[in-house]
Amino acid sequence: IQAISKSLKTDIIWKYGDIRGGTGAKLLGDDKYLAFFHSRVRLYCNPLITYFFGAYLFSSTNPFRVTMISRVPIYHPQFYNGPWGNIRHFDYVVYPMDFFYDKDLMEITGFCNITNDCYKNHNITLSMGLQDGQGWVANINLYELMLTLKPVNIKL
Repeated sequence: IQAISKSLKTDIIWKYGDIRGGTGAKLLGDDKYLAFFHSRVRLYCNPLITYFFGAYLFSSTNPFRVTMISRVPIYHPQFYNGPWGNIRHFDYVVYPMDFFYDKDLMEITGFCNITNDCYKNHNITLSMGLQDGQGWVANINLYELMLTLKPVNIKL
């Protein structure tokens, strides 16, 4: 294995556990990648582990720096409600697996960020696992997703 790139350490603030793997990244336009991650944490007064997930963007050029990340977990009420079996080691589990978007989104070039509307008419379809026993598919408006992201500061 040969290293292709090494990024600088970033100040990523995520209050929901260590950021872990998730989906593969997909190119948005010609300047950034989008991907989804999961995290897990023991919440206050709960001995069980709860899973969360969010999104992040990183640059499409070396050194591929993370530029934006979810402010809070991506959430649906059914992620954290409902029955469990008799034996339980985790609280609630949600895990992003893969996503795709329409072909037109690949054709966006040039400057496109959350302050303009070039993503407004585009949706992504995200597949995820829930409670280690269900598969879910969600349609997410890309513009609305971008509005939930915050910039990441780079430590030099």
